[in-house]
Amino acid sequence: SGGVRGGGDRNSSAEHRHDHRSLVGSRATLCGLHRRPELNDRMGTLTAWDEHSQRWEFAPQDGGGTFKVRAENVKVVSAASGAAQGLHIPDEFRCCITQDLMERPVITADGHTYERSAIARWLEEHGTSPKTGQELPDRVLRPNHSVRAQILAWREQHGLPPLPPWEPDPQETVPQRQQAAEGMGSSPSL
Repeated sequence: SGGVRGGGDRNSSAEHRHDHRSLVGSRATLCGLHRRPELNDRMGTLTAWDEHSQRWEFAPQDGGGTFKVRAENVKVVSAASGAAQGLHIPDEFRCCITQDLMERPVITADGHTYERSAIARWLEEHGTSPKTGQELPDRVLRPNHSVRAQILAWREQHGLPPLPPWEPDPQETVPQRQQAAEGMGSSPSL
């Protein structure tokens, strides 16, 4: 059975949707996880809001990467900073797909930088740049260490918690989804 939709006092109601971006970087605990009860009360950081899946990217403070959790399974303990609501995130630190502060910035053949998980999802189904719309010559992601260093410095400067360690491969090729590949071959040429 699915989750509660519509009315009610759930944190996912319309009045709370606007708060997601401002909570990036906040400390939170997990709660109400029935399938993975061992994760309840685990402390970590909200690193990104995925509008598509309506889930938080959660980085546990004890490490182990990140994973996605529903908004109703997150209890914010402390906002990202005293003025988290008014914190201005520079555009160059935001992923153009999610509009969230990047944690694992990668660069693609179009020369633009994206959040790794967002561009990987995009490239599974598209062969074009989400920024320019032009065909990409490859689906290779390369870590943008320079932008990540700038984001880390910016976070520290604004009192945000540090990001979890990231040791990416020098490059990663995103595989195309099978059904997307089949659909591309059958489209007429213009």
